[in-house]
Amino acid sequence: MGLGSVDAGVRVAVEKDLVAEVGPHGLSSFFVTTFVLAVHLTNWAPDVIWIGLAVFYGGVGQFVAGMWEFKRGNVFVATSYSSYGCYWMGVAMLMLLDKLGLAPAGFDSMKALGWFLSAFLVFNTYMTFLTLLLSKVAFLTFFLLELFFVFLVIGCFRNDAPGHGWTAASGYALLLTSIAALYMSAASMFNTLANRTVLWGGSPLLTLSKAE
Repeated sequence: MGLGSVDAGVRVAVEKDLVAEVGPHGLSSFFVTTFVLAVHLTNWAPDVIWIGLAVFYGGVGQFVAGMWEFKRGNVFVATSYSSYGCYWMGVAMLMLLDKLGLAPAGFDSMKALGWFLSAFLVFNTYMTFLTLLLSKVAFLTFFLLELFFVFLVIGCFRNDAPGHGWTAASGYALLLTSIAALYMSAASMFNTLANRTVLWGGSPLLTLSKAE
């Protein structure tokens, strides 16, 4: 083994150690963005206040967190952060095109959003099942997010306005989702700083036997 190989191995080890815990950032960006969107969907807050957050904090912030999780080897978390980061940027772009008058003539923003959300509903469904292998808190967060997608898809196709019908129900589901995400972010931060379990996350609800 040459000296150059030893030096390269040291550099790789050092770089790997420098990748800190990404969970608090990824989950806090998810919490803030979902909370602000939730209070709009319930009609407690005006429209558009969530769009900037969706682009930068929930969008770019989560996407970057996902890229770092790939480097850490956490495939599920990396896929989750990066996918929902793209979700936030995508939904913000869709709404901006409509509000700035850049959408095609006759563009039905509610129906378009309904189909957009339907695709993420399918994605979130299988991700929710996978959280059974992670922890009770992770499953609760994704399950609440699943309810949000279901309710808002129905609300979009019914053309329910914020604060009314299924759209309002989606806002309440998303509000609960944001609280669960806040708890996960705090648990990740406290447990990392203390180097022990300070805030409980719960054991997996499902375990798979390893192949012999």
